[in-house]
Amino acid sequence: MIKKLIFFILLFALASCNKEDDPTMNEYLGIVTVLKDGKELVKEIDIFDNRVDELDPLILGWGFNTYNTAGELTETFSMTSIKPILEKQFIEEQIDFSAPCRIDCPIHVGVVTWIDGDVPFDIYDVDTTAANNFIHFTSYNSSKAEVEGIFNITMVLTRAGNLPGHHPNSIVFSNGKFTVKVKREWFE
Repeated sequence: MIKKLIFFILLFALASCNKEDDPTMNEYLGIVTVLKDGKELVKEIDIFDNRVDELDPLILGWGFNTYNTAGELTETFSMTSIKPILEKQFIEEQIDFSAPCRIDCPIHVGVVTWIDGDVPFDIYDVDTTAANNFIHFTSYNSSKAEVEGIFNITMVLTRAGNLPGHHPNSIVFSNGKFTVKVKREWFE
């Protein structure tokens, strides 16, 4: 559980950077539209090279954040270890953070809710009993350096925050569609 928490804290730190902090951040942006528990959600997404070492086979990661009206982070969605291939990739297992994975890693999806913009609260992992968890890069437009795709994923609560309140047992992301700018070399 501690390793999982560290992963999400690092992801939060990455997501908190802006172009002034690092001029290479957020070059590869796009838009995702998805039904989250039946309600439409439209977010800006960020896609990135997710390799531990540049000599490893290429894997990608992407995600998006949700903020409240005060501008505080309230939720992070992340998907990592995705192969840059134009075929459906199924998400069938939860990742074991105690064993580092660099090659042929299972896709990891995580959702973290936050309190006060920086304190992790609830943690959700892939519902391995759900039948239709996948991501599919459906097309690559080389002239625009854009990839389009679809996804569905059901998440299950694996760690509830210790404050009173509503902790849904699951979150369903369905009919997800995205378009995002990519490095040409990732898909060519």
